[in-house]
Amino acid sequence: IEFGAGSLSIKQRKEIVSMLPNVQIFNTWGSSETGGAIFCNVNEAVKSKKKIGMLGKCRPSMQMKVIDMEGNTISSNEKNPGKMVLKGAMQMSGYWKMPELTQQTLVDGWLLTGDLVYQDEDGDIFMLGRADDIINVGGEKVAPIDVENVACQYKDIKELFGRIVRTIPPKVKSEECEEVIMKVAEILMTPEEIQQLPVLPISEEQVFDE
Repeated sequence: IEFGAGSLSIKQRKEIVSMLPNVQIFNTWGSSETGGAIFCNVNEAVKSKKKIGMLGKCRPSMQMKVIDMEGNTISSNEKNPGKMVLKGAMQMSGYWKMPELTQQTLVDGWLLTGDLVYQDEDGDIFMLGRADDIINVGGEKVAPIDVENVACQYKDIKELFGRIVRTIPPKVKSEECEEVIMKVAEILMTPEEIQQLPVLPISEEQVFDE
């Protein structure tokens, strides 16, 4: 089974492999601009606490590199992430009748995704989120996805996007959620406030509508 478009959460990966232990699960990351670009063998990823949250490796038809904020290619790692740029046969040729946006997004054949990533020693790609969404806490950079992965360890959380949580049952107090997060997260990942909504706003594209 292959799940496409976006990356499954750590919680989802564990649950799916547990429910279907004899089924091979793959997770492909991509976008309208890139097509399916990065491929993850979920069955292998869940075996390692270090690898379970990885995006995966680029498909053979894709090339990937990491650049800094000035556009220079860098050697990335967990402490030194950068912006992901991609190049491949499936990527778009440009935005329809939007030459300025096309010029900003495609540079020397490379597509600037705006996603903050790093690669480990095995070449596996890990995504921290959109570069513009990274939270600065006391000079330290915190990725929303890290907060979400920690928060989703709380059994009653069904959906979580950044600071917005939907719990089942609704009567669960936000203080209980915060207590769980504080137990398992670094202090930098503890939210200042937790809000609960009965239903999360979803756009026509079926994604969270900020």
